[in-house]
Amino acid sequence: MSSFASLHKILKDETRSKIILLLDEKDSLSYTDLMETLGFLTTGLLNYHLKVLGDLLAKNEAGQYILSERGELAAKFLKEFPDAKHPGLKPKWWRKFWIGAAFLLFFVLVSQFVLFFYGYIDSSTLYKGLITAVLAVGFAYMIQHILRDVLSKERQLRIAKIAWTSLGAWLGWASTFFGAVAISAFYRSRGEVPLLADSNGWWYLVLSFLVAPIVGGLIGYWFGKRRRFKTPNYNPDA
Repeated sequence: MSSFASLHKILKDETRSKIILLLDEKDSLSYTDLMETLGFLTTGLLNYHLKVLGDLLAKNEAGQYILSERGELAAKFLKEFPDAKHPGLKPKWWRKFWIGAAFLLFFVLVSQFVLFFYGYIDSSTLYKGLITAVLAVGFAYMIQHILRDVLSKERQLRIAKIAWTSLGAWLGWASTFFGAVAISAFYRSRGEVPLLADSNGWWYLVLSFLVAPIVGGLIGYWFGKRRRFKTPNYNPDA
């Protein structure tokens, strides 16, 4: 029974299920073939899934991946119980992610080309900017997949708590910083000593970099707790 539970836990992930079914269909695939078929932009994520699959996989004399005896049992399980998992279907977040990424990538690309044609950046900077934008989308996809499909519910909750606390700390710092700048500008407009003058700037540093982030972090944690730490990547009801 424990062996079956372990197998089910491994195959619960759609990517790992798809790897098993691909190898069952193709008999053998190289590392590069798996990368291209699965559409991975980074090797790190594929390496992770291959490591989790463990003894379900083996290698033939050509160094290609094949199913082990236990892997063939896993493939048989997936085919006999297709409703247990749908590896061919994309996760729910997939469509929203790529729509958002497409809009953001389009905006970045247009901005880069505009700057290039008006002479603000050269061709080398343009090329680096385009490559960086594409790699950033790939990295963001990897992070989304790990946060939503790979991590356990407990780890997702832990990350959600950190996110709420960090957001509160950042808002605490930002509100103090921009508030002080605004008040200082008001004093300066009246010909008075700016709020951030050297003579009284020490308290501002303590307030903005210590007190405000701590208070903001506590408020962020409290507010997140009221919302059961729900985030775009963590849904306590899912």
